[in-house]
Amino acid sequence: MTPRQKKLLEAIINEFIESAEAVGSINLVSKYGWDVSSATIRNEMAELMKQGYLRKTHTSAGRIPTTLAYKEFVADLIDEIAENNLEITLASIIRQELFKQRFDLDELIYTALQSLVEQTNNVAMGLFGSRVYHAGLAKIPTLPEYKQVEGLCNLIRVIEDRITLKKILTRNYTDSKVRVLFGSDTKLEVFKDTVIIYSLVNLYDNSKGYVGVIGPERIDYQKIVPTVDFVANTMEDVISGWR
Repeated sequence: MTPRQKKLLEAIINEFIESAEAVGSINLVSKYGWDVSSATIRNEMAELMKQGYLRKTHTSAGRIPTTLAYKEFVADLIDEIAENNLEITLASIIRQELFKQRFDLDELIYTALQSLVEQTNNVAMGLFGSRVYHAGLAKIPTLPEYKQVEGLCNLIRVIEDRITLKKILTRNYTDSKVRVLFGSDTKLEVFKDTVIIYSLVNLYDNSKGYVGVIGPERIDYQKIVPTVDFVANTMEDVISGWR
């Protein structure tokens, strides 16, 4: 991928994350003020399609990112994004709310998940021991990807299936504490077009849990990755006082 194609792909992903609508070359040229013609951008988009980074929809002449495109995008972001990217005021509010619940693990988990819902506008989930926690289910119908009953039911199945969740979260090992799991990598149809951004949380008794956000691949990675990272780290700070 050339530098121009990389820049173009990033712009298309950002546009699609924001609008949930297929992206056209004319809109890109006018919005970003690039010193190239829309025909040049169309040619570059055609090349990105050949490489597997873009695809056409049935209802629009524009293009949308593929899972491969999101993986490329996330790979560039994951090492750069850290919790200190979070706005200081926002971080302070989240930390304060979590420390209020420092004497009750259940309340701590629910408060952490509610913070994730409020900041990401997606569903938040937690897996601790034999329990699955979730918050923000009311957000699901507001997302274009889940307007159809099938997509809605699939996401709910994902959230409520403790055994499957535990299998996929524990086997998706990476060197990074914050992990991004694309549904296509699970080989499970129910996870199709879904992504989970989650983090390990070390508990006081040497056991482990997970907190994260589940949503469509068209998710705001730049905001959600550092937010999940911060919430998980703050939970560990709270829990460390129990030792």
